[in-house]
Amino acid sequence: MKFKASKLVNTSQAKQIFRFRTRMSNVRSNFKSQFSKIGLTCPLPGCSDIEDDQHLLKCNITSSFRENTPINYDKLLSGNVQEQATIIKLLVSAEKIRDSLLENSSVP
Repeated sequence: MKFKASKLVNTSQAKQIFRFRTRMSNVRSNFKSQFSKIGLTCPLPGCSDIEDDQHLLKCNITSSFRENTPINYDKLLSGNVQEQATIIKLLVSAEKIRDSLLENSSVP
């Protein structure tokens, strides 16, 4: 990874890329023991898929709030810096949308 040499990714984005690549994002499947009693499914009402990093990009509930951009999550792991910068922007945006929707609901 050559994030520091690239002007496409700032320090904050490089940290976000690291967080998602190391499965430290705040989704249920990354913290299985913490969510073992309530399950790993998406906490948003109307979605019953397992919540993992990829799910943030394809969740039917949050996708209605985002642009319909073709997304290949695997590019975060194996793409070039430009592809990773694009994916991380979408992931962080989807995470914020999900968090905002959860704040406004009574979901644990």
